[in-house]
Amino acid sequence: MQDNQTIFLVAGGTGGHVFPALALAEELIGRGYEVVCLTDKRGEKFFRNTTLVPYTIKSSAWAGDWQGKLKAGFKIVQGMIQSFELIREFSPVAVVGFGGYPSFPTVKAAQLLKLPTILHEQNAVYGRANRQVSEKAQRIATSFKQTKLLPDSYKNKTIYTGNPIRANFLTSSKPYKAPTNDGAINLLVFGGSQGTSLFSKIVPQAIEKLPEDIKKRLNIAQQTRFEDVDTVKQAYQDLGIAAQIQPFFSDMLKLYQKSHLVISRAGASTVTEVTAMGRPVLFVPLASSLDGDQAQNATQIVESKAGWMVAEKDFNGDTLAAKLTELFNNPAQLEESASAALTLGKPDAAIRLADVVTKTF
Repeated sequence: MQDNQTIFLVAGGTGGHVFPALALAEELIGRGYEVVCLTDKRGEKFFRNTTLVPYTIKSSAWAGDWQGKLKAGFKIVQGMIQSFELIREFSPVAVVGFGGYPSFPTVKAAQLLKLPTILHEQNAVYGRANRQVSEKAQRIATSFKQTKLLPDSYKNKTIYTGNPIRANFLTSSKPYKAPTNDGAINLLVFGGSQGTSLFSKIVPQAIEKLPEDIKKRLNIAQQTRFEDVDTVKQAYQDLGIAAQIQPFFSDMLKLYQKSHLVISRAGASTVTEVTAMGRPVLFVPLASSLDGDQAQNATQIVESKAGWMVAEKDFNGDTLAAKLTELFNNPAQLEESASAALTLGKPDAAIRLADVVTKTF
């Protein structure tokens, strides 16, 4: 490797896009590469507890009427100009795109300059931003063995690497232990990087309907939107349930380690974390996710018997209470799910993706 080789990592502004980029950055920096990260305004917050300072690229979703599309086109051009300038400044040897519309301007600019580009798809459905730049990409890495909407014509340059996960998750993983017949039951509830108001409403309703012998053993850690915190706290207090309610948990590793069951959305980063940690999970996929990618993510987990799924339209207090009662009365089922989840995890995904990236130049 030559001295001071620089690699650009560009990711959309959600945790699902940024977290794998951060995991790859860790691996590449460990190998002696310089890393430059790019995202949009939304993505900046995910870098706060890192040593990396991202560049913010102008971008926009291609949507709306002709005026909306015109505005989007203008922002994309601005983002490409920014990208050209950064490429000229840092002279990267390759650009890795993690999807999300902010990745498009930078990857496209790199391709116009004939730089090697590598795409990583976190979801079980091939994302729209990645689709737009696939033809000129040297390699396409996937998180799932089967990725919907990924054309067969790209199979010869596609490799299954898994979804990179931060090193602290891997080193902190602990074996799963199901709740004992009279022991505490730790339930972890969160809605991904964006949080969710649905869980704030439905989960307390379900808890109220649980049998008393289960209810009295429950400890709940639940992420809510800031404006829902007081309401959810009061609901559990009225039920006599021990609960931590916060808009953001800084100790997610510990919460995963303690959890007997996770209830969450089915974003790519969540799927990666629960499989790496080997925790049973009940997914409620976001119905409005683009191309139904969350439902597809969850389906692959359910088919492997590593978790369960309830469609958003069917998610209510009664259905959730019934499912929780079934699972907490059957600890063997929880253990089987945890074991299956571990077999799906790809702890070496960051290493595998870094190998793919460094072999393209």
